[in-house]
Amino acid sequence: IKIKLKEEENKKRQEEIKRIGQIYNSLDPSQKEEIRIETEKRLPDFWKEKLNKARVKGETSKLLEVVLEEKRREIIKEWIDSGRIEGINSK
Repeated sequence: IKIKLKEEENKKRQEEIKRIGQIYNSLDPSQKEEIRIETEKRLPDFWKEKLNKARVKGETSKLLEVVLEEKRREIIKEWIDSGRIEGINSK
C-alpha cells in the first residue's frame, strides 16, 4: 500500500511539474524575467554564491538548476494562487 501511495504521489508531482512548466512557457518574456529575478532573490546565500560563480564560469551545475527550477515553480504557484497569472486553471 505504501508503494502504491508513493507512486501516486510521484505521478501527481510529475503532472504538477509538467503543468507549471507549460504555464511558465506560456508567459511573456517580461513575466519570465520577473520570475527569474524573484527566484534569485529567494535563494539562500549559499545558492546565490553558487549562482554568481556559475555566471562567471558560464555554466551551472545540475543541482543548481534543480534548486532554481524548484524556486521558480514555488513562485508560479504563488502567482496562480494570488491571481497574478490569469486565465489559467490552477488545478
